[in-house]
Amino acid sequence: MTNPTPEAIEALVRARDLAMDRAARARIPECACFGAISQDLDAALTALSQRQRVKPLVWELEPDRDAEYPKWSAETGLGKSYHVFKAWWGAQNKWAFIGIDGFHHSEEEAKAAAHADYEDRILSALEADPTVKRRDGRDD
Repeated sequence: MTNPTPEAIEALVRARDLAMDRAARARIPECACFGAISQDLDAALTALSQRQRVKPLVWELEPDRDAEYPKWSAETGLGKSYHVFKAWWGAQNKWAFIGIDGFHHSEEEAKAAAHADYEDRILSALEADPTVKRRDGRDD
């Protein structure tokens, strides 16, 4: 599961506001269904904006390697470390970067894959707080 970006949250807010504006301009009475959807979206947006984020991995370039074949490492403090390094990608007949799940076309892609794995491992160990109730009182 990936945390939504601030841009995604803003897009949801704009979509909600646009839908409500169009309903008002068309003089469509706000039905209970539309109101409930808007209320659920408001609650979801509030929860998303208050959600904690997984800290990014801190990458360190290993100093003892040849500059043409760099290797970066990131320690998690949880007994796992991630490594990204430049290597020959024979199937593509070019240099690429090896990360958590194989070859990547760029250093950034390899590091993003490592961070996604790290984030998924952390978030999969968490569970929802059963004491937190939805705004509308439902449990689902």
